[in-house]
Amino acid sequence: MNRNGYGYLHIRRPGDKWRLRSAHRLAFEMANGHPAQGMVLHRCNNRKCINPEHLYNGDHAQNMRDRAASGNNRSGRDRLTHELVSRIKDLCKEKTQRDVAKLLGLPKSTVGDVMSGKTWKDV
Repeated sequence: MNRNGYGYLHIRRPGDKWRLRSAHRLAFEMANGHPAQGMVLHRCNNRKCINPEHLYNGDHAQNMRDRAASGNNRSGRDRLTHELVSRIKDLCKEKTQRDVAKLLGLPKSTVGDVMSGKTWKDV
């Protein structure tokens, strides 16, 4: 399982190298007899799920619509406010970004993006 919660497998076809494949994508291909075009999405919103009945072909836009409809916004950026960004910047004067992220329950990348100016430059 990777850090985003998706299952992965090492697969080797005869005469080929070992390759890392996402479990849900492989399950889709095995059930449908062909590779997915674009993304393989989950109807059940469970990243660990490999049930072919729960998987379907889609694109990034569909994935974002599904994510919004399910209320499954895992991005820390979706929770940021001016007040929280100010607090992040103040805390990072005395603590590491990792410690600030843990303290506030945010992904470290969100804190890093704020501190590098990638997001919320105006605060």
